[in-house]
Amino acid sequence: MHLHHPFSDGSLPLINNYYAQSHQALEAERWTKVVIEETTKQLMRMVSGLRLQVSITDILTM
Repeated sequence: MHLHHPFSDGSLPLINNYYAQSHQALEAERWTKVVIEETTKQLMRMVSGLRLQVSITDILTM
C-alpha cells in the first residue's frame, strides 16, 4: 500500500474558512493514523519473521 500525504507538496495552504481548516486538520489526523497502523502492521510482520528465524535456528542447533 502506497500512502499519499493529503498535503503532498509539504506546505499547508493558508485557509480563512473554519470548516476548511477543520476538514484539513481531520484529514491530516486520519492520514497520520493510517501511517501508524500500516507501520505497526509492518513491524508485527517483521517481529513474526524474526521469531520464525529464531525458532528454526533453535531447532537446527539442538
